[in-house]
Amino acid sequence: GGDGTADDDKKWSPKVLNTFEDPVWRVSWSITGNILAVSSGDANVTLWKEELDGVWSLVNQVEDAAGGAQGE
Repeated sequence: GGDGTADDDKKWSPKVLNTFEDPVWRVSWSITGNILAVSSGDANVTLWKEELDGVWSLVNQVEDAAGGAQGE
């Protein structure tokens, strides 16, 4: 890096997508690597996509119809 090569464009930098009110339990990338799924303590899964300008946007939200109950 630092010499103007393509590697300079691939540097990782942290970004805040959203401030979740409940704990985030799990995150998972799509197979293509352009969608991030976030599972949180409110029994919702949100899907996020990075736009061309580098801003992350919410593309879908799925609410758990069972209210977060597991093992039933």
